[in-house]
Amino acid sequence: MTSDRLWLTSSDEGCHALQFQTLIGPFLSLSGLLLEWAGPTDKLHPRHTPNEALSALTETITQKLNICRNEMFKVLHSVLRCTETRSKALDFFQATLSLNSRRANLHVDRHVVSSDGFMLNLSVVMQKLCDKIKPSMVDPHYLYRPNSRLELTSSETRICCSSKWFTDTQSQLETRGVLSGQVKFPTECFLMTVHCVHLTWTTAIRHLRELRRELYQIRRNLRLGNVPSQVGVA
Repeated sequence: MTSDRLWLTSSDEGCHALQFQTLIGPFLSLSGLLLEWAGPTDKLHPRHTPNEALSALTETITQKLNICRNEMFKVLHSVLRCTETRSKALDFFQATLSLNSRRANLHVDRHVVSSDGFMLNLSVVMQKLCDKIKPSMVDPHYLYRPNSRLELTSSETRICCSSKWFTDTQSQLETRGVLSGQVKFPTECFLMTVHCVHLTWTTAIRHLRELRRELYQIRRNLRLGNVPSQVGVA
């Protein structure tokens, strides 16, 4: 499966190709967020539906999403268990995080990054992969390695760490031989998961807050009788 050309698309094709044109991308794209599935919205949440029915429907959608996430965990776990294909799975994680680095920005263009549903599913799967990883198994100097899968540019904001300090520390660690040796799987999996959670949840929560503000404004306009001709939710 990992040898198929659709396992991972080229980085030049962007997030949309990674999400919808790879073997596992469409399965990770399943979402309960209605803004990402405008077509079936009326069928999933028809108007004038009793609250009891909506609660049951929401619970059903949640259960289906959990089943999908568990199945994707099994697939990726099987790929990672095999030493011959492990790097392919890590390449997929690395490409996803690299292409979605803009999600960390304050203002995010949703057309150039993966959907919240895709990232939420991936973050849940990656957290499941880290269940048995202990802190003692993680190399704290991994980000200083030149072959790190987490691409942190010089423009990245670092707490209490300037670019010069980072470069000097990296040189010192290389001189002491701390950065030599092979990187183990727990280190890469754990730190990429941390980065994935950051890129996923900060943006998803921000989108939720924006949606709530939009809904509040719509309800306020309805109460005041000031209803615009066209109402759109970002």
